[in-house]
Amino acid sequence: MAGGESKSNFKPGTTIRGGSHPVKCQACRFPSEFLRGKGMKLSIVESSEDAIVALTLDGIVVRWDRGAQKIYGYQSKEIIGKPLSVLLPSDRPDDISKILEKIKSGERVDHYETTRLRKDGQIVYVSLTVSPIRNTSSRIIGASSVIRDITKRKETENALRESRGHLAHTQAFPMC
Repeated sequence: MAGGESKSNFKPGTTIRGGSHPVKCQACRFPSEFLRGKGMKLSIVESSEDAIVALTLDGIVVRWDRGAQKIYGYQSKEIIGKPLSVLLPSDRPDDISKILEKIKSGERVDHYETTRLRKDGQIVYVSLTVSPIRNTSSRIIGASSVIRDITKRKETENALRESRGHLAHTQAFPMC
């Protein structure tokens, strides 16, 4: 079949061993490369609208995907090897170091809403989920961050808040 598709049909509920974790099949056809562990994981990561970034415990970027490029405007070759602090707005100088302190102690940071700077200097609102990366000995060696751009949502919330304030003002002081 074209595109590397496999003719293999799986019944829903069939367990497929395509990597380190077996998965239950919910669909019937899979491209054969999708069933190979790393290919499947890479495909999932690269097709996400969210950004997935990996850092050292010192905050140095070691992985930067297409989602991160889209949200922040930096190409991977521009940011890998650099401190993630280049994304910090001036009002949040300790943001990354505080998150990394939690990661170093084994904590996870869930849905933390904050702001970051794009390459063009524009502020972007983001929701971060940051998790420790452990080696085979379970030692924490870095952090993985999933970043969602929530700028449109925040702008909508702000506009709604302003509209409500304007409405409350006009109701309190109606024109005669």
